[in-house]
Amino acid sequence: MDNSLVRGHIYQISYTLRERRTDAFYQHRREQIQHIQDILDQSSDKWIKSAQDRINGTKIQQVFKRELSYLRETSYLTDFSVDGVGFYLKQSGTSIDASGKEGPLPDAIYASDGKVMGAFYPHDMQAALLPATERPPGGGEYWADIAYFFMRQPLTSWVEKMPNLKVKQDGEDLVVVGDQPGEEKEWGHLELRVDKAKLLPKNFLMTYNSPDGVMTSKWTKTWEFQNCSGLLVPKTVIEQEYKANISGKMELEREVDFNVTSYSVQPKNCKEAFATLLHTNYSVFDQISGTRYLSGNPGDALDRLSK
Repeated sequence: MDNSLVRGHIYQISYTLRERRTDAFYQHRREQIQHIQDILDQSSDKWIKSAQDRINGTKIQQVFKRELSYLRETSYLTDFSVDGVGFYLKQSGTSIDASGKEGPLPDAIYASDGKVMGAFYPHDMQAALLPATERPPGGGEYWADIAYFFMRQPLTSWVEKMPNLKVKQDGEDLVVVGDQPGEEKEWGHLELRVDKAKLLPKNFLMTYNSPDGVMTSKWTKTWEFQNCSGLLVPKTVIEQEYKANISGKMELEREVDFNVTSYSVQPKNCKEAFATLLHTNYSVFDQISGTRYLSGNPGDALDRLSK
């Protein structure tokens, strides 16, 4: 159920990734900023017992204020190849800022021969050579983490955290239910629905109740898989995050929509794609040797650096 499919495999994948924050996301932060300010103004002994409490409250306010400037939406279109030696990633995107203004995100191409990585930026024809990394930097999270993980952790790690687990069969599915009690009425709850025959996740739910017994957070994730070249790979993955507002009403704050448009076991030749990029009109800065701009044939420089 984790991302073992993509580890050590050769493939090409194209996908779209859209992350959006709702009006509730920004409204909740405005409410919390005002709520904290009211507490600070009242100097109630219930909440403000020391100078440090006041400092902590101000720091939390600052976090919420920064989050008010977060992008409302980002959308990426990505083509990604792994050929067993290096990788090739081409990405374009758009964004909508907190005020609702839409604009393009800079296109980027990352190519690696396993030893050297090139970062290419078509909007200003600048490029850089760097030591190769295992994954391309790219916009958004790594696709396999989005597809198989939950909040940047494997599903199994969330299940393992629950001290009280029960597994039951529901038709063709296995349902794993876990609970984690905390202080007073604090409670964490988990439900994972798995296709029993394929051992693939279908739905994931987590909720959190505060010590006073009120649900304050809920996270959901759903999967739909498709058969590509004999492999079952994600087709659509949707992750949602809900938070309670100041009155306790649960509202959707954030949604991530991931869609695989193609998947193949025949990737690009990443080194050839890398060399082709170096033969175009990019101004290339070699960060490995410290050369300001490569002279002569950049393709030859790649051969030298890769030895």
